[in-house]
Amino acid sequence: MTRPPSPRLFTVLLLLGVLMLCAAITASGLPMVAGETNSTFADPGDDGETSPETTDTPLPDDGNSSPEGAANQGLRVQSDFPARTIEAGETAIFVLNVENRGAEEKVRRLRATLPSRTAGWEYRFTDEDRREVSMIDIPQGGQRSVRFEVETAAETEPGQYPMSVHVGERSYPLYVTISRSHAGDRARLRLVVNDKDGNAVRRAEIDLLSPGRATAVDRVMTAADGTVDLEVTPGTYDVRVGREGYAVVTRAGVRLKGGVVTDLGTVTLEPRPYAAEVRLETSSVIGTAGRNAQFEMELRNIGRTEDVYRLGSEDVPQDWYVRFRDRDGNSAELDEVALAPGEGRRLTIEAIPSRNAVPGTYNLTATVLGGGGTYARNLTVRMQGATEMRVTAERYQYDITRGDALEFNITVRNGGTTGALTNLNASISAPQGWSAVLTPQGIGSVPPGDTAAIRARVIPPASIPASEYRFSVRVVADQAEKTDEYRVIVHEQSLVPLLGVLMLAVIAGGTWFLFRRYRRR
Repeated sequence: MTRPPSPRLFTVLLLLGVLMLCAAITASGLPMVAGETNSTFADPGDDGETSPETTDTPLPDDGNSSPEGAANQGLRVQSDFPARTIEAGETAIFVLNVENRGAEEKVRRLRATLPSRTAGWEYRFTDEDRREVSMIDIPQGGQRSVRFEVETAAETEPGQYPMSVHVGERSYPLYVTISRSHAGDRARLRLVVNDKDGNAVRRAEIDLLSPGRATAVDRVMTAADGTVDLEVTPGTYDVRVGREGYAVVTRAGVRLKGGVVTDLGTVTLEPRPYAAEVRLETSSVIGTAGRNAQFEMELRNIGRTEDVYRLGSEDVPQDWYVRFRDRDGNSAELDEVALAPGEGRRLTIEAIPSRNAVPGTYNLTATVLGGGGTYARNLTVRMQGATEMRVTAERYQYDITRGDALEFNITVRNGGTTGALTNLNASISAPQGWSAVLTPQGIGSVPPGDTAAIRARVIPPASIPASEYRFSVRVVADQAEKTDEYRVIVHEQSLVPLLGVLMLAVIAGGTWFLFRRYRRR
């Protein structure tokens, strides 16, 4: 017959089980050897909270290896403004003040827990110089500040989003309130392009590229002051900035959010050792047979070395000729120009058309060859048919008596053979106090060989002295203009006819009187 276990043995076994259970609980509270670091992308887990990534970086003991360590760690985390209100896509910044009230120096890892419905949010911890950090070292009795930056997504719905920051084992609650969502809104990009001397670089090309691809999704050029303000589809892009003669600058991984203005600040372009700037005032002109088409060009050496530039042309129409002249100097033809760094030259490009050129569009290319390569500029000459506008009148001198009105016809003739005169407008310039009217004042078009009539009516003032007066008629069309001058001689009203009538009346009256008196004799 076996003896029952002793009560004393049962008590010893019970105490042993309790001790093993306490050891297991204590082991579960020890810090991980693999330290956790803050992640730039936060993916919500099944429980709706974000789990930071883990690395193999060993971290110092958090002071929680024993119940006494947890109780005496002495860390205090505080923020003056633990709640921020922003619009979706903006960044909320919190300043965390961490105080070590313990008896020893403490090094703690930094991490955060983001709430659910925050896909696309990113966070980071930074120091006062905006450099990203993942740990904080606080001396005994000391205090340090760290910035916690939360970059939200433009598609986030309005509402309040609670989160927690962790300094070692200490947690501190923070809140971000989204006041407005920017889902579906366009993103805006701003930047300024300058050269090394701080001067604005106009017409610099700004290319937006999908990461890892060479094809531009969008392209825009800077304005005269070197600025760009562009609306684009939200996304992450590589921003490439360049201009002919300058080294290309690329900003990789620029994230553009809907409804948010992303300002890249100033981008400085460095000129190449051999580089030129070729600027045209216009690349398209209208020409006519018998007249040279002219383009104004400015050539400037923007490189760091003196260079010689050869001037030429390509793809010139048959029987045409292209030449370069100095705009500010003599009219001699130029075939090359030597320029020191920073020096510029103003040139005129003359395209001399063929005598047999018919109306139409003619394209050619002007080239400048320097140490940095060939700079080509496409030019266009739109040839029009020859037009000849003639403005004539019946006479160019008229005589009127004071108080009378003068009316006469003006004829506009198109003496050309190919093109019509279009959009004709007539105006008259008369002496002060005169009344002058043209009818009609506007004519739509006059075909080659046809004429159009304009009626002029001028009235001098009633008190005008007798003299010679001049007035002019100006006719302007899209193709030409013409001004003619006319003279009007104003005469005083004559009394000779009236005196003649009076003399005849006196003679008739005297004859009748004598006849009545002496007829019986």
